[in-house]
Amino acid sequence: SGMFMRLAFSIATSVDPDILIIDESLSVGDGAFARKSFERIMQLRESGKTALLCSHSLYHIESVCNRVLWLDNGAVAGLGLPIHVLPAYSRTLEAPALALSTSATEFAVPMTKEASSCLPGTASILSIEARCGTQLGRQVRLTSNQSNLEIEVVFASDPQLPTPGIGLGIDTDTGVVVTTVSSVHEGVVLQRDSTGRGVARIAFPNLPLLRGRYTVSVFLTCERMLHVYEQALQSLHIEVEQVWLEPGLVRIPHQWVRMEEH
Repeated sequence: SGMFMRLAFSIATSVDPDILIIDESLSVGDGAFARKSFERIMQLRESGKTALLCSHSLYHIESVCNRVLWLDNGAVAGLGLPIHVLPAYSRTLEAPALALSTSATEFAVPMTKEASSCLPGTASILSIEARCGTQLGRQVRLTSNQSNLEIEVVFASDPQLPTPGIGLGIDTDTGVVVTTVSSVHEGVVLQRDSTGRGVARIAFPNLPLLRGRYTVSVFLTCERMLHVYEQALQSLHIEVEQVWLEPGLVRIPHQWVRMEEH
């Protein structure tokens, strides 16, 4: 069935359609084919064509689509911009997801891999480490708003491909997303050598997370942040302590404004 979907997608996009209907076919095939699929869809979109994408991948929907229709048991539950419809849909999933989240999963990618594991047309995560003071590894302990956290990701990529991007997600131990960062969205071009090997480092000075346990997931993506070459879910574990009593997940920078006396 996967080969059939690849053939169907290739034939459908080899012409110049006015309307392209895609039903979950982006999940089939290898990484190189998935990348080609996204590139072709973006080419059609940028040329003014209409694409109808049926998918449960919220990230891809938000990246590709400018209008979203949410169907629930055959009825329209939402229709509008992705920024409005997708959060409403996500809220319906949060309670079951939190109930199923009992413990952190193991690191999906070995701590270190050989550069030769990167195949043509792909990219691969080689290693991930966290550093806080003298601590170095997959688990670190720090103090809220006082400790500096640095994360290093070593990757290999096909040098014929555009430079990939790195995305990080920080979640609570119950699965609630706290924040995400992306080299692509922030306009950062990662440095790599002639073989396609590179190192990405990101620093979080005075990490503002409040007391609790958190995990870090790492994503190695294409240059458009559409196709994920490899992901390492919950690859790092962070335990945060704090010296004062303050509930919540994060301390947002702020200041008290003194009202002038009249």
